[in-house]
Amino acid sequence: LRLALVLGLTSWFLSLYGLSGAVLVTLLSTAIVRAAGVARVARILGVGVGAVLPWTRLALTAVCAVIAALPTLWFAHAASLPRPLVLIAAAGIYGATYTALCYAISRTPAQVAPALQDVAP
Repeated sequence: LRLALVLGLTSWFLSLYGLSGAVLVTLLSTAIVRAAGVARVARILGVGVGAVLPWTRLALTAVCAVIAALPTLWFAHAASLPRPLVLIAAAGIYGATYTALCYAISRTPAQVAPALQDVAP
């Protein structure tokens, strides 16, 4: 399925978006194949798609990743250092922020956020 999607969409996306189109085709085909895989597992197990993966925990991880990216993006745009140093520092900022968020969520008292307590990464 993925190969068919890549072969069918690559030339069209390349003509529309250039090299970024190839990246978009790869991301799109990966997402479609993964969604089909999750649906197939749900069908085989006889459960709903919601029961196949820990969606709340995955969403919490995605939220932490997006929040950790904000100070990293700010630093990357504001820094006047050479690009390799900006990359190294931004990676450190992202890692420290993400780690701090995950730790804070895991330390949240149950009475403050009972939903987060069960799904802390």
